[in-house]
Amino acid sequence: MKKSPKSSNFVGKIPTIAPCPILLARQDGKVIYVNASGDLRKIDPVAGVFVWTWNGGRIRALALSKYHDLLFVVHSVEDNQVAVFDVNTQEIVHELVFDQPLRDIAVSEDGRRVYGLGFGVVYELDVGTNMVVKSYGVGGVPNGIALKPSAAELYIGKDQAVQVLNINDGTLRSYGVGGSVKRIAFSGDGRYAFCAIDGRLVEGVGGLARLDTTTGNIDAVKFGQRPTFVALTSDSSTVFVSDERSNKIYEVDAGSLQVRREFDSLLEPAGLAVAPDTGFVYSGSGLYGGVLVLDPNSASANR
Repeated sequence: MKKSPKSSNFVGKIPTIAPCPILLARQDGKVIYVNASGDLRKIDPVAGVFVWTWNGGRIRALALSKYHDLLFVVHSVEDNQVAVFDVNTQEIVHELVFDQPLRDIAVSEDGRRVYGLGFGVVYELDVGTNMVVKSYGVGGVPNGIALKPSAAELYIGKDQAVQVLNINDGTLRSYGVGGSVKRIAFSGDGRYAFCAIDGRLVEGVGGLARLDTTTGNIDAVKFGQRPTFVALTSDSSTVFVSDERSNKIYEVDAGSLQVRREFDSLLEPAGLAVAPDTGFVYSGSGLYGGVLVLDPNSASANR
């Protein structure tokens, strides 16, 4: 693969005191939520300050409802509880409990269902009643889960494959992508699923796979060592991928899958989000107490 040019255009660091391996941004890019050693922190990225903190004991995953009125937080020592916050009042409106630890969660577009990813199983829980209404066996040890926009399909990252679970009839289909899938992000229309590929199982080389959710066709590009998180710009033309081993963030053309640029990041970049209004990219860190702010459109990007 042709070596991509390095760029340096980080415009700031937002201190979080503790490492924040989980990061989530609201769709308008005006609020960031991070996990900082068990504390859930709400950050104003423009001012670079905390505006709210909640101690969850231990936080495993975060998710927002489609209209960003509810925030779902997997917490507790057992990783089996989900606190549901009203994002306007910061009050807990539901406290959900699952039967086993969760590795990740996805939320239905109306916020009434939570899909909890356990060890070899996906639980569908009704938020209003706090009752599991269905469970689906998926086998193995899955890594992450994502709900396809405007569809009744869950995409599950696993070693060597992406599983697709139809939540209407419970059927499963699988697509081999040549590596361990960590996180999945969709294009705005749901046509493509972009999968971060960890290279530990494929000669130490990671990359990005693009799965056409309509035809099942897969295209891929190799780069980095352990790509983990993936995020798209609002127009779905550009994909950003963080690599926790090489400590870089890669900018990839969503159409050609060409790596345009690579950016040095904080140690073990974790969590990734793109603000639609400014185009800024936010990345947490598994070792450093801060959130990195990257402006890909900066005139000083290339050096």
